[in-house]
Amino acid sequence: MTQTFVDAAGLAQIDRDRSAVIAEAEGRAALQVLEKLGDDDWERPTDCVEWDVRTLVSHLVAQCEDNISLRTMLRREIAGRRRHRSKGPIDAHMAAQVEDHTGASGPGLVAEFAELWPRAVQARRSRPGLMRRANLDTGMPSAPRVSVGHLLDTIYNRDLWMHRIDLARATGQTITIGDHDGQIVEQAIRDLA
Repeated sequence: MTQTFVDAAGLAQIDRDRSAVIAEAEGRAALQVLEKLGDDDWERPTDCVEWDVRTLVSHLVAQCEDNISLRTMLRREIAGRRRHRSKGPIDAHMAAQVEDHTGASGPGLVAEFAELWPRAVQARRSRPGLMRRANLDTGMPSAPRVSVGHLLDTIYNRDLWMHRIDLARATGQTITIGDHDGQIVEQAIRDLA
């Protein structure tokens, strides 16, 4: 048996078209987990120590809203920095996302996610090249800057994938693996390299 190794740093960054296909598959996989959530699941703790299941799902809905509307994203960015000065920029933004959904029911959030995810995928895919080439500071110490395109094509898919696993673990669901899972993991390994 001959083994072949690939230099992880040499893996190609995923493009926007392939990212959309992966995002659609991950959205369907996440929805399968979300639709199985019962009344007793919403207050269960998750691996995200500040969030229970309902809070995590509200973050997923808010991510969709941010992807669809740059105005909403900017509003939350400003609100997060004003209200949560002790948090880093990413955590402050996510806190503002969650605050926007404090009154929503769990099943209502699942319905919103089902409606918004396909629109969010299309919105990310259609962002213009000039915007996609801009670089962002991640707000994490010693982490490199990333392009908006990388955020749109790789990080958002990874975020949903990780949270799907968080939700399944928190609620005792079996994690279903599809072809797209390997592509998400491959991009994570590429980034680590």
